[in-house]
Amino acid sequence: MANNTMANKIILNKSTLSRLSLIKYYFEMGIEQSYQSPPSCYVSILTFHDAAELFLILGAETLDAAVNDKMRILEYWNVINQKLEDNKLSLNASFKKFNRARISFKHYGNSPSKEEIESFRTIIRSFFDENTPIIFGIEFDEISLIDLVQINVVKKILVEVQNLKKGLNFKKSLIRLAKAYWLLIKDFKNSYPFIFSDYIDVSVPMNLTDIYERLGIILLDIDYRKYIKFKLLTHEYVMPSIDSFIGKVDERICTKEQVDFCVNFVIDCTLKIQNFIDTYKSVNF
Repeated sequence: MANNTMANKIILNKSTLSRLSLIKYYFEMGIEQSYQSPPSCYVSILTFHDAAELFLILGAETLDAAVNDKMRILEYWNVINQKLEDNKLSLNASFKKFNRARISFKHYGNSPSKEEIESFRTIIRSFFDENTPIIFGIEFDEISLIDLVQINVVKKILVEVQNLKKGLNFKKSLIRLAKAYWLLIKDFKNSYPFIFSDYIDVSVPMNLTDIYERLGIILLDIDYRKYIKFKLLTHEYVMPSIDSFIGKVDERICTKEQVDFCVNFVIDCTLKIQNFIDTYKSVNF
């Protein structure tokens, strides 16, 4: 649903959209960190801060606001608001609370509580949801990394999942993401089999296939813990025919956040594979 405070639609150039994608990437990284156990979750407030700071810097540039290199993050509210008309940046007071905790942790080693981490996750989410349409004229959820995906069969499913999410069809979204991952890995195995087993001078028993897939995941520098979580969220059974694909998903974990995690995982895997392919071609093996 469109935000009532949305600014007039402006044309965002490719560079701005690319930087917004990076900002969202950092935000989602912070979200994932925030759900980890202490002390790993503490790092999320640093990642959230980086995402918010990059956002405010880009916002100031987009609005041609008067800034200088020594400005502190809270000062951006004033200079950006001077360029806005009716709708002003929100959550200044909440962000001050978040920033105090960040300074206390980063500069003095005072760890935030789990309850504070949960509160900051909500604050930063609201910060982006409310302020993105005010500055950039688009909803924060409209910002996507999908445009970076070059493998068409995967990209097509990711676009489909975006529409399923809008209809709150999270179960089908997870099933489709399982299929996207399967197609991605299947095609990659066929094109570059040595990543998984080709250099092992033995016949690979069927019960070792999954082991070699996991080894391939590690060699591609894909986060193994994310891989395990993705597999748990999208437990799938794949028949030889694509049309016979069946996904089995526990409806209790069918939430928007889990779908977002799986979308990001599929995108991350795709980008890592694309990078490998580009490197492989450039060195002419």
